[in-house]
This record gives sequence, C-alpha cells and structure tokens, in this order.
Amino acid sequence: MGNAGWVAAGALTSGAASAIALAVATRSLGAREAAPLAVAWTLAVIVGPGLWSSVELEVSRQTAASPSAAAPVLLPGLVVRRAAIAASVVAAAGLALRARLFDGSVVVPLVLSALAGAYGPLHVAWGRLAGERRGRALAASVASEGLLRLALVGGTALVVREAAGTAAALAVAVALAAAGTRALVGPMPPFAPATPQLAALTCAGLLSQAALLGAPAMFALLAGPSDPRTSKLALAVVLARAPALAWKAVVATVVPAVATALAAGRHDVPQATARAVLSGAIVATGFGAVLAAAIGDPVLRLLTGDGDGGGLGAGPLALLASGTVAHLGAVTASAALAGSERGRAAAWAWAGGIAVAAAVLVLPGDPLLRVAVALAAGTTTALVASAVALYRSPRIRSLR
Repeated sequence: MGNAGWVAAGALTSGAASAIALAVATRSLGAREAAPLAVAWTLAVIVGPGLWSSVELEVSRQTAASPSAAAPVLLPGLVVRRAAIAASVVAAAGLALRARLFDGSVVVPLVLSALAGAYGPLHVAWGRLAGERRGRALAASVASEGLLRLALVGGTALVVREAAGTAAALAVAVALAAAGTRALVGPMPPFAPATPQLAALTCAGLLSQAALLGAPAMFALLAGPSDPRTSKLALAVVLARAPALAWKAVVATVVPAVATALAAGRHDVPQATARAVLSGAIVATGFGAVLAAAIGDPVLRLLTGDGDGGGLGAGPLALLASGTVAHLGAVTASAALAGSERGRAAAWAWAGGIAVAAAVLVLPGDPLLRVAVALAAGTTTALVASAVALYRSPRIRSLR
C-alpha cells in the first residue's frame, strides 16, 4: 500500500469513529438535547482544520520543495500567536451567540475556543509528515484523533449525559492527538511561511470548511437551537464527511506533487488536475445524490434512535450529497493551487462560493431546504471557480 493508501485508510478510520461517536452522544442525550454539541462538533472543524489547514499545506509544500532548508522565521512563534488570536475570537463570538447556537451554554463555546488552538500543533505535524511522504505515520495520527473522539466523547456521553461535559471531552481528545503526533514527528526544523500565501490559504481553508460544516449552525440560527433536526443535520454532515475524509490522502499527495512538478518544469500538471477533478465530480454527484435520498433518513433514524421522529427528507439529503462531492473537488483544486503558490486564487474561489450560499440563505422558504440548496450551490461555485483558476495559470499563458 502506497502513502496515499495509508492516509486514506487512516482518514476513513477517523471519519467512521467520529461519526459513531457523535451518533452515540446523540442517542445518549436525545436529538433535542444534543443539538448544542452537534453544532459545536461541526464548528470545531471550521475553527480547527479550517484555520490550520493553510499552515499544514505550507509546511507540506516547503518540506517537499526543500526538506533541509533553514529559514529565518520560526514556525512555533506563528502557531502560538495564531492560536491565541483564534481562541480569543472564537470565545467572544461563541459567548455572544450562545443563546442561538448552544442553547445558552457557556461551557460549549469555551470548549470550541480551546479547540481553535489545540488543532494548531496537530496540523503542523501533519504537514511535516505529508511533505516527507511518511504515509504510515500520517495515517496513524489521523486515525488516532477519530478513535480518541470515539473513546472519550462517546464514553463521556454515556456516563454524564450532558452536552457541556461531552463537548469538553472532545477538546481533550484533540489535545491528546496533537501531543502524540508531535512526539511522532520529532524535532521540527524552522520554516519561513510566505505571509501573503499563508494568509490567502487561511481564508480559503476557513471558507471551504464553513461552506460544508457551517450548515448545522446556519440551520440553528434560522430555525432555533431546540429544533431536533439540528442534531440530525449535523450527523448527516459528519456522515457525509466520514468517507470523504479519505480524500485527505489525495490532498496530502497533491500539494507536494504539484510543487515538485512545477519545480521540474512540468507546467501541465495544474490543468491535468482540473480535468480530473471536474470529471470525477460529475460522475460521483449523481451516484451520491441517489444513495443519500434512498437510505439517508433510515440511517439517521437508526443512529439517533429517533425511530418516530421526522427525517430530513430526500431532497435536502440529495443536495447535501451533491454539495459534499463538489466540496471534495474544490478542496482538491485548492490544494493544487496551494502547491503552485496561488493561494489567492483558491481564496477567491471559495469567497465566490460563500457569496452564492449567502444569497440563497436570505431567500424565503423552509430553513432546511434553504440551507441544503445554499450548501450545494456554494460548493459547486467554488469547484468551478477553482478549476477555472487552474486552467488559467499565468505561467501557462506566458508560455503560450
């Protein structure tokens, strides 16, 4: 099994364990009582991987391009500074919106704030492992985070049966995974982050995760935190993302591959990536939409234990599946743009997607359908825009 295969296996393990953990918590707490935890669960990905994936990509690119090069700016300073700012901003925003998002809880937004900082060291180490092409080690670390979530979050939910304590267990799981991965990587050499590139990739990372994982929070704002469909929508998003996490193997491979190919003078690689992304998305969208519409609600009822409760409906579930496929394609194209040092193009692609999603959300109608349409429309817009950006490489145009 190659590096990509190992990372895919580790990501699949993590995604499955994470989905089971949220299902156990929802069954234990009840769909209505689990809503604040479910919203925090999905927002944790936005403030975690969304914020730190840019640093992971940049570390991976620099490691692949020049593994032994020393640089004047030390990465730990950047990590500490960004973690402190992120934790403060997330805490303030979470406490201000706690009535709408977290049913008035103070502990849950503070846990979310801790996660914003805890994910930093974890993604830095992942970037180093990806750049060194240490697939087995990266797979082990990715899988361990999901398994820790399952053990700590699921176990806590069964014991305390309370959303705040269960959310705190989520932060402990991420912190333990970060500590273990940091020990696995060993001494980290200094890096010099390219500030404009890193800022653009950070915007792209936050917007890309918000386009998919922000759906439960948007629904909670529109329908209220006590709607039992909130936790079901969050679980549906986590379930859709579980197999999609295997795509991390592709993303982890794309960045160093594109960087190495361009350094060797192979300027056709971005265009080839765009073609593969678009063709794959077209094929997978129909299959995913049909499957989600057919078995989505029965699976959610089985996992939540809410056999008599209302489902999400075939239409919203099909849109969710289509949006997830488009999200994967857009993330892959963004990784190719990051590998070619065109982070600004990736950020603009996701900004366009978020703008389209926001325009859909202000339309009248059922909140669930509005959120589902916004998710599908936003991620599809980002996919098309990022693919076009890959085709319109300035370097290729100059050669022509």
